[in-house]
Amino acid sequence: MDPLEAQQSLEAGQRLLKSTRYPEAILAFNHALVLKSDLADAYLLRGRANVALGLLERAMQDFTKAIQLRPGGAEAFVDRAQVRLEQEDYQAVIADCGEALKRDSRIALAYNMRARAYRHTNSPGRALEDLNRAVELAPEEANYFQRAAIYQSLGQHQRALADLDEVIALKPDGPQAYFARAESRRAVGDTAGAEEDHRQALLLDGR
Repeated sequence: MDPLEAQQSLEAGQRLLKSTRYPEAILAFNHALVLKSDLADAYLLRGRANVALGLLERAMQDFTKAIQLRPGGAEAFVDRAQVRLEQEDYQAVIADCGEALKRDSRIALAYNMRARAYRHTNSPGRALEDLNRAVELAPEEANYFQRAAIYQSLGQHQRALADLDEVIALKPDGPQAYFARAESRRAVGDTAGAEEDHRQALLLDGR
């Protein structure tokens, strides 16, 4: 065991991960773990590199090990929830986000992901509560867009329009927000506005 060399390998892996050199980063994290097998950060970061390479099962194993080594931390729960969301394991997403938020109640991404999972499990009320909190913590495009989707599913199109206006202000070149706003404009009887948004969405989408 060489803790100093292990730390140096960990830091080298971090630099490689940041520069998107994922296979090399994994090799550096592997070396760090050979030298010091209880480095939670090495498992966490190797998991992220595995996600970037599409190796989701390996990533899951790494995030789970990071949680075992550092049960009080929130990061690995958030990372594992992201993988589980991609795998459509919605109950597991809800559980992992809940654990993350027990440890840090200000993680907007955890609220966003849990809301998406609630939406897929037919719990729009809970999804809306989480997205309200996500928007409060981080008034960003992704949170406004997800909340607009919930409002649309509930038939609350005026509220959806307000959120979609925010999305477009933050990201004016995103076609999906225009498609979504066209839907809500049509629902409230603004046919001309809906057609205008639909044309803009098609233009941005390159169709």
